[in-house]
Amino acid sequence: MKKTGWVKLFNKAVLSVTLLLFGLNIQASQKLSWSENHLNIEISQGEVLTKEVFLISNKDMKSITIASVSSIDSLVEIVPNYIDNIEAGTSYPIKIKVSASNEDKLGVVAGTIHAHNQHSSISEILKIKIKIKEYVGPWSKGSVNLVGVREDLFNSISAEVKLELKGAAYSSEPDNIKIFHQGIPVPSSYIHVADDAVILDPLLKEGKNELIIVATDSEGQTVYEEFTLWAGSRTLHGRVVDQNWSLVNGASVIVKLGDDQSVTQTIASVNGLFELYNMPASTVILESHAENNVVGTVAANGADTYTQIVLWGMDEPSAIENNDFMKGLAGWNIGSSPVFLMDHVEEIVPSNQQPNILPSNMVTSRADRHDETMSLFNESLYLPGTNISTLGDISENIDLVLATAGEGPQTISRSFKTKKGVKNVTVRYRFVTTEIPGGYFGTKYNDYYSVAIRCATGGSVVESNSMNGLGLGAFTSGGSTDWREYSLKTDPNGENIQVNLSVANVADGYLPSYVVIDLIEEDTLAISSMSLNDIDSSSLSFLSSGTHNYFNGHSRIHGVVTVEGVEDDKLESLELDVLQNGAVVATAPIIESLEGSLYQEFGDDAKVEVS
Repeated sequence: MKKTGWVKLFNKAVLSVTLLLFGLNIQASQKLSWSENHLNIEISQGEVLTKEVFLISNKDMKSITIASVSSIDSLVEIVPNYIDNIEAGTSYPIKIKVSASNEDKLGVVAGTIHAHNQHSSISEILKIKIKIKEYVGPWSKGSVNLVGVREDLFNSISAEVKLELKGAAYSSEPDNIKIFHQGIPVPSSYIHVADDAVILDPLLKEGKNELIIVATDSEGQTVYEEFTLWAGSRTLHGRVVDQNWSLVNGASVIVKLGDDQSVTQTIASVNGLFELYNMPASTVILESHAENNVVGTVAANGADTYTQIVLWGMDEPSAIENNDFMKGLAGWNIGSSPVFLMDHVEEIVPSNQQPNILPSNMVTSRADRHDETMSLFNESLYLPGTNISTLGDISENIDLVLATAGEGPQTISRSFKTKKGVKNVTVRYRFVTTEIPGGYFGTKYNDYYSVAIRCATGGSVVESNSMNGLGLGAFTSGGSTDWREYSLKTDPNGENIQVNLSVANVADGYLPSYVVIDLIEEDTLAISSMSLNDIDSSSLSFLSSGTHNYFNGHSRIHGVVTVEGVEDDKLESLELDVLQNGAVVATAPIIESLEGSLYQEFGDDAKVEVS
């Protein structure tokens, strides 16, 4: 029996219980590993900090070299930077000394530290982010609030930025207030000070703006805050249409920034038309919903003048049972979209290795880089399965691949009726983009994908994301994410389901992207409720996947879980998967003392619960 799925952690209140549910044991999956995956270090100018981490190998190795990349080399000293021999299972302490001079630029510097031996072609990396701040004294009791702009909205580049101080008053001395924009001091002529507010003349630029205020209050205490504001000057016009190309009035339109989906805006179409203001020249993902559970998604660039969202209705369910592609493409609505079948490949190259990015001096244009990327990197790096050309080639486990073709989205769908007793429908897939090895991560060529699951009774879930939105750490060197799952609870009496999948090249048609679909799974099991808590019974909002020495290396997770199933069926296993950027970084089985309570027949009420 398959595991019931994974759990994402959200910062919200949940029921407090004291029951220990899971024991989390982190296991390294590579020959070399760090005790921590990421280091986030804050340091003031003129300050020196030392962080100790551990390098671990699961086999004996020789000649280990440890080095940082050039972006952080001037800030980081590694001791030792070379190890003659490392024994299997031994943790070797590595001191990372970080220092910032008064001349170092304020702001955030990111990079990686690599550990590899003479036989390793791909190094094990430790990601490090260093935030350099101006030296500050005791902290003010006041807090700074933004007025006139917001971090979660698209702001106008002509907006006046007001930094309001609550709980304290700014110093009356203008020299005691400093503002930094993109790490550069803002001229005093742009800064206007009152007792409770600092008002800045319009200074926002197209795209991402990082603001830092370093000031003193009237009592001589330090005021320090950082803000990230996205701004633009463009208007994106659009329309919402149904599959008959008729305009849809009153449809909700949600626009999310591809680079940061916490930046969003929601409006409604008027006579099928809409306008989105203050758009930056970056990828935005648009999602629209209307009556009768119709939904549509599309990606655009904020610099575009026009876009269109086509709403997908619910098609008649296919009578062909083929959610696993064992009958080829039968029962799938492919249309003219480029698709092919291939052997399933479960294991993906670990996603925390340094991507193989082409040097910029190798090519002179996007077209040249497309050709170089596709010639230097064999397709098996992105899609390692064997392409299946005929039904006679179909093996016991195959996948469907949806590819891009030129600029814009390619979409396929599958409609079917669930069997009686099915409580959950899950799509298992991964996103692959050659923009990663092509060297275009973080640029406007921000290819995206969308997965939508809907049921006839009105339920729906939509996941739309992009290369930049997922983050570089979510991809292998070949540009592939790990397997991802998205689920929708369904009526156990059976109902019509539709799955829509899209993938799109953004900004041009070069360097293809793919969505690889493993299967659509109908499951009679569903986790109908679950609350996770920390060891003190507080709501669990954060969980470290790093190794530690507490509780024999196990992270204890408390809570309550309810699983629903078929009354005469029996739950055989329950496992918690911990995800980071869509990739499983740790797993946790339920503790043995609870197995008797949970692993029993579901009974007349068709559920079991541990509480």
